[in-house]
Amino acid sequence: MNNRVANQLTYWVERLLLRGMRYRLLLVALAIAVLSVVAGAVVWVLEPSIGNPAEAVWWAFLRITDTGYLGDDVGHVRRSVSGVLTVLGAVIFLGALVAVMVQGLNQGIARLESGTTPIAARNHIAILGWTNRTPQLITELVQSEGRVARFLQRKGARKLRIVVLAEVVTRDLHHALRDRLGPLWSERLVTFRSGSPLKWEHLRRVDVEHAAAIVIPGSDFGAIGPERVDANTVKILLSISRHGGDDPRALPLAVAEISDPRRTSLAHDAYGGALEVVAGDAIVARIIAQCVRHPGLSDVYSQILTHMEGEEIHVRHFPELAGRRLRGLYDAFPNAIPLGTVRGGGSDLRLNPPEDLALDAEDRIVFLAASHEDCEPLRNRPPETAPLDELSSLPSPTPDRRRVLVLGWSPRVSALIAELGRYDAEAFDVDVVSVTASGIRESHLAHFDIPAGKVNVKHSDGDYTVPLEMRKLDPSRYDSIVLVSSQWTGAEEEADARTILAYLLLQEVLPAGGKRPAILAEIMDAENLALFTRASCETLQPTVILSHMLSQVVLRRELGVVFEELFGPGGAEIVYRSASDYGLAGRSIRFSEVLAAAASQGETALGFHFETTANPETGALLNPPRDAVYRLGPGDDVVVLTTYSTQECK
Repeated sequence: MNNRVANQLTYWVERLLLRGMRYRLLLVALAIAVLSVVAGAVVWVLEPSIGNPAEAVWWAFLRITDTGYLGDDVGHVRRSVSGVLTVLGAVIFLGALVAVMVQGLNQGIARLESGTTPIAARNHIAILGWTNRTPQLITELVQSEGRVARFLQRKGARKLRIVVLAEVVTRDLHHALRDRLGPLWSERLVTFRSGSPLKWEHLRRVDVEHAAAIVIPGSDFGAIGPERVDANTVKILLSISRHGGDDPRALPLAVAEISDPRRTSLAHDAYGGALEVVAGDAIVARIIAQCVRHPGLSDVYSQILTHMEGEEIHVRHFPELAGRRLRGLYDAFPNAIPLGTVRGGGSDLRLNPPEDLALDAEDRIVFLAASHEDCEPLRNRPPETAPLDELSSLPSPTPDRRRVLVLGWSPRVSALIAELGRYDAEAFDVDVVSVTASGIRESHLAHFDIPAGKVNVKHSDGDYTVPLEMRKLDPSRYDSIVLVSSQWTGAEEEADARTILAYLLLQEVLPAGGKRPAILAEIMDAENLALFTRASCETLQPTVILSHMLSQVVLRRELGVVFEELFGPGGAEIVYRSASDYGLAGRSIRFSEVLAAAASQGETALGFHFETTANPETGALLNPPRDAVYRLGPGDDVVVLTTYSTQECK
């Protein structure tokens, strides 16, 4: 019976303590009150001179809460009781009370750090999800100082504020982002909130309704496949559209990454506001395909699609130039190259426009330039050049079948093979080698439309990181080798480690002299780029490229359709032209002459790609000074923007 009573009392105290800090404080107060009453009663009984019981209880309470009263007591009874109360007071009042307060404070701070409290903000950028894209995406936004300033000016905001909704917010996220941003980090710049973007109550924590823009990044190494990632993205867009307000036009701009471009229409159907979709796997597949077709082109993409030293795509509006012919204005922009025009918010885009295209008052000009300021025209504009009566054309040889070896597997490989099948005048034999079972790969590839005969695909099971297996492949018989970042590894570090090992084995197996296949490697971590020799291997950073695209489309919406056009299979694309195609090999020329030579063939010159020592750092020199003199050797190329996209250009 006694044990049951003790157990019930223990259980009652336990439940009281677990109900929160208020009940813990109540229990401490109750203990102090009981101790004060009991001690006061003892002193009042043994020392009647103390007065009435209330004074005795007050006397006991003061001894519990303040040890300084101990010296005021006289008599053995008072001193004995006072000593006991002082010791118990130090334990209960100071120890227990302080412990409860500290624990409550820690729990409060932990709750705040966990990010479960909603924010109240306006004109911020809400990033829904923490993936391997998110840190790079935030870095790209912070580094785009000029474009961010213009974005904030359009929104009427004073400073950039980024709010990230992550499944679990920990101090590690803060430390990782602080380390990546370095001196650009600010505690007021980024706010974390925890929750799932699939739940509307969690979306409200980042105040998506009042955001200037919403970004939904993709992921290369998520726990779920790309199909479920795309499904989640569409659900998020639908949830925001349904709960975000009665007027869809008031919804913020949403920029979402979709793995499969065939789901783009579903995303637009789900979201009632302005939406730009970046088809992640398809875009990277297109870039890889163009690098396979034109080895060395990764140098150009590295400059255009990253924040490294080089040129970027800019969009400017000059209504005063309405009625002028765009190709006749090249001399008016000495520091930028006009690529085309865009109007209607991106619905009408014309890159590498025809010779007679005249500007409309609504047209925004697309430039290749180092900065926004470089796109300013001369105040005293030179006279417009006369249009060419007739454009010449380059020969269009049909290339032989190209043999491509793909080492590794990810869903992006299926998109790459489908992309190669879209070039009408080209044919490919693609061999795919991976430890992923060939049945799984064939099943995934079956969802894509691969033209029969144009792309012949052969799957092989094997571990290409084993020297014997690599030698059996005989990689020297291929024209191109693509090292794919295998997503089945589950992490960037492991994927890059396999890529690096395969690259080193290729250097060991391939012959030292003679013709070698062009090698292209996907790299996830930028720190690993230094491990590759540029002369023997091109590198591509999908995370950096896609994060750059997402950030730039957020800040300038028209760039979405420009990126889509540049990296699509039709329309305008960037290629290399041999200097001899223009009759420029072995000559000392100015870039202004190259612009004119390219325009005479309906193309837009962007710069040079040197195989000599003219630019050993990157290989590609874009938008060079117009009057600088260059001597092009037989192995040097001109980088051009052309609409000739179905045949080999080099």
